[in-house]
Amino acid sequence: EGVVIDSPLFRLHHQASTFMIMIGFIFISVENYLDTKAILCQTGKDFSAYAKSYCWIHGTAYVRSHLQGKATGCFVDQSRLHSEEDAPVTAYYLWLPYLLSLLFVFAKLPHSAWKRFFENNLIGHILGGQNQNQSENKHENQNGGGGQGPHNQTPGQGKNRQGNRFKSRPVEIAQNFVEFQANYNHYHKKFFFWEASNIFTVYLSMQTTHWILNYKFFPYGVQVIEYINSYGQPSHGKMLHDPMCELFPTEVACNINIGSTTGAIDRTNFLCILGNNLFNQKYFFMLWLWWVALLLISVF
Repeated sequence: EGVVIDSPLFRLHHQASTFMIMIGFIFISVENYLDTKAILCQTGKDFSAYAKSYCWIHGTAYVRSHLQGKATGCFVDQSRLHSEEDAPVTAYYLWLPYLLSLLFVFAKLPHSAWKRFFENNLIGHILGGQNQNQSENKHENQNGGGGQGPHNQTPGQGKNRQGNRFKSRPVEIAQNFVEFQANYNHYHKKFFFWEASNIFTVYLSMQTTHWILNYKFFPYGVQVIEYINSYGQPSHGKMLHDPMCELFPTEVACNINIGSTTGAIDRTNFLCILGNNLFNQKYFFMLWLWWVALLLISVF
């Protein structure tokens, strides 16, 4: 069916991971830049467009604690915040498409480096793909392009992924193996290095995501699992802290300062809805689970 130059674990890293990252990139990019209702603010008609653009571009913060659970259904424990200025700005959702683009590069890097610079088509050479293809092209040119079609292949031939026929007779494969063996003494060591480097790229991806998301990504998965397990249990009148709302709040407050005619500053506070964060909450939880599972599989 073709020349395989990697392992199933390698393919999990560079195929499954990139597929999952691409899904997030497409959805988040469409929601951020094509959805006209990405943010909705409770304002007057004359002030709505300005407030919406301002809050989307310059960021929003948590709703004040005394309004949570009453004016909002998204509860975040703010007991550690001493003042309103301490509340973190949650506008990192603007960076998510760029973050996912970088994560895509990280996921592809080890396999691309291995295939392009270190594997050097060794398996194809051993199977005779390059030499056989060159001899067949020469034979076809001498005969005016009248080479045999795929249906006339001899029983000892197959095809590689590029469509080039390669020799598959045991004697020829053994001869090619002996011929190229001296040039690839460290082939298995290089393969091990680049396959193991996937562990580093997964950690690097998690660290980069942790940095972009206000240093809240590493404990995010554990906190969400604990929240799901405690959800529905008796809370004795206490509101449950929602880690998903902490990382990606769906209801936020936005403060706008405008200069008045007297020279003073008029400050207005709005309550805004970030519907896109519903997808972000679940997507980054699934991404956290995938990376943790991938690390466990790679290490053990």
